[in-house]
Amino acid sequence: VSLRVIAQRTAGFAGADLENLVNEAALLAARRNRKAITMEDIEEASMKVMAGPEKKSRVVTPEEKKLTAYHEAGHAVAGFYCKHHPRVHEI
Repeated sequence: VSLRVIAQRTAGFAGADLENLVNEAALLAARRNRKAITMEDIEEASMKVMAGPEKKSRVVTPEEKKLTAYHEAGHAVAGFYCKHHPRVHEI
């Protein structure tokens, strides 16, 4: 686990957010029968913490997926051009 990478990707997180991230990562590691947290666990947990739990109850149309992709790409482009914004690492 790289604390430097975690710090870069969690800029703006409060202490409670970091605690939630580590707890979620620990749960993922335990479900995978591992005794230690990996960066894969941290990355998956960060998506859950930032975006919320995955919603499986609604069918998303191809048009909605396309609009969402454009929207998220807009965030990435804006972040890329903001001088003090953390580096975009996932969309």
